[in-house]
Amino acid sequence: MRKILNKLIYSVLAFTVFASCTKIIEVDLNSAAPQLVIEGEVTDRAEPYRVKVSRTGDYMGNEVPPKVSGAMVTISDGKRTYTLQENTEQSGTYQTNAFVGTPGATYVLKVIVGETTYSAQSTMPNELLDFKVEQTAYFEGDASKGAGYYLQMYATDPQDEVNFYQWRFTINDTIRDKPEDLAVADDAWIQENIEGFQAPYALKPNDKVSFSMLAIPKATYEYYRALDELLFNDGGMFSPPPANPTGNVSGALGVFSAVSIKTKHLVIAEQ
Repeated sequence: MRKILNKLIYSVLAFTVFASCTKIIEVDLNSAAPQLVIEGEVTDRAEPYRVKVSRTGDYMGNEVPPKVSGAMVTISDGKRTYTLQENTEQSGTYQTNAFVGTPGATYVLKVIVGETTYSAQSTMPNELLDFKVEQTAYFEGDASKGAGYYLQMYATDPQDEVNFYQWRFTINDTIRDKPEDLAVADDAWIQENIEGFQAPYALKPNDKVSFSMLAIPKATYEYYRALDELLFNDGGMFSPPPANPTGNVSGALGVFSAVSIKTKHLVIAEQ
């Protein structure tokens, strides 16, 4: 069962949505007919934005999800429409050229495959407040954590807003994007001051780390929470059946998100 669930997560977790158009996708995890998977993201940073288009394949097999080449992919901000070009070295990956997202703006994604049009929309949350990251003293390790240095984040959460967050990590130029690396939260249980949110990685001197915090739409948060529950449900006698992952892409699996993001870069110092 873990292999099957990992197949699903692998298909849809590569990217990180407008709540009113969220829907439940029913998937036969054992041997489903191929379904289209669309994953994409717009941020408030000047960088190429990518949309990946693939198919699920048979979850009982071991094949890599097949990529979909030759699609027509556009993103619109209500004023302009940007056509994404397929990456010649990465089949099924489409990317923008010069285009920077804006907090508060709504973005509409359209993907045409054959004669079928798939669409999604997402509104970017307000710009994130700045935050601070500090390195802890060396930790000798115990039953729950390995030996090494850890990173802790300090931030302020606006109490007059409902916010949803995601954290991402890159260590020595390796993006940590496995299912167990997924970290999302709402602010229902977060106080105004976030004092020492700790990244779960034991680090060593000279490690280069990028620590990113994202403000994400509610639908994106719910989508990743559902995927997390699907993957890590223990399947015990008294466990409820895992919920199907929610998505905002009309007619397909996956999620399209507009997010605000800030990143801190640091090198671990020996102490």
